[in-house]
Amino acid sequence: MTRSIRDAAFAAVLVSSCLVPAALSAQSAEGKPSPARKVPVYSGGLTCVVPVSDLARAIDWYRDRLGFRVDWQDDRMGFAELFAPVADVRVGLARMPDAAGAKGVTLTYGVYDIEAAARILAEGGTKTGPIEEIPELVKLMQFQDPDGNPLQLYQSLSPAPDSQAGLEAVAFLAGSWIHVDGASRLEEHWTAPLGGLAIGMSRGIQDGRAVFREALRIELTKNGGVAYVASPAGQAETRFLMDARQCGPQRVVFVNAEHDFPKRIAYWLADDGSLRARIDDGEDGGKGRDFRWERGGLR
Repeated sequence: MTRSIRDAAFAAVLVSSCLVPAALSAQSAEGKPSPARKVPVYSGGLTCVVPVSDLARAIDWYRDRLGFRVDWQDDRMGFAELFAPVADVRVGLARMPDAAGAKGVTLTYGVYDIEAAARILAEGGTKTGPIEEIPELVKLMQFQDPDGNPLQLYQSLSPAPDSQAGLEAVAFLAGSWIHVDGASRLEEHWTAPLGGLAIGMSRGIQDGRAVFREALRIELTKNGGVAYVASPAGQAETRFLMDARQCGPQRVVFVNAEHDFPKRIAYWLADDGSLRARIDDGEDGGKGRDFRWERGGLR
């Protein structure tokens, strides 16, 4: 999202609704403006919890028959978590002999703040169970859909790995983000920060043809800062530095006062779970453009 965004080819054909405030572009199925919504802010993780009678046997079966990879297991807890062959989806095997084979799967969604998510659900009329905490591991909260199907939220309590140190502020970007408007599609994909580096890419599609691409990365600098580096359409790189004074929870801001446009780039998670971004001239209320994506998949 740098200088090439101004290029005529991009501005003329690429996702026009991304370039206006999201509140104006959101439309209901009837063509009327959609009311503002507030939902849990998801972290991008999904664990499908399956009750099993024999944990060791279940681990062997999912690993050896389906090709899942064991992440961790705790025999005392009677729980194991396995990576599924699907991005960002895990299977949790829970030793529950009385429920095995009968209760089915509990979809368990990751959130950044489980207490805030509980309040949002309660405000919408959803009855939630108590928040249970396994120290230094996870917080869990159960609830049900209108048909009584079990659902669950989790918030990880595990500390960030050493390889992510210094880039915790941008961890919320990890994943695939998509905006579709008719024949136009705007994507932005980010890896999780590891080894002092998060790698991203942006792509714009119009009528089935790629009209924009951009290589991105966020990295630690030699002096301990954080830099956002963009190379649109193979052009020379442009660097922006994180301004900690303008950052907040799930919000990061990068600035480059010497660049012509933009001079400031901001990303944040909105109350409706979408990823928002704004590029501008560095002045609040000045010239700028707004972007909005929903969580999507990498294909």
